[in-house]
Amino acid sequence: MHPLTGFNREEIVFYCKQLIHQVQARLETDDVEAAAWRLADALGSLSFISTYGAMGIDTYTGLGFKLGKASDDNTKQT
Repeated sequence: MHPLTGFNREEIVFYCKQLIHQVQARLETDDVEAAAWRLADALGSLSFISTYGAMGIDTYTGLGFKLGKASDDNTKQT
């Protein structure tokens, strides 16, 4: 079971906001690895609640990045 199963959309969005706030704090101290870790969790959490076809999740962004959607069986679809 995925760690976010059981949380509603509002709770996941709140969690993402908190992670993004932590990303900003880590970048201010030039701790890019810690910032990347938190940002990856925020993006993964957003992928869990996004609809299919979301830009940057299921399709490429203008810079050529695509995350892939988190599934509820704790694996990553690519």
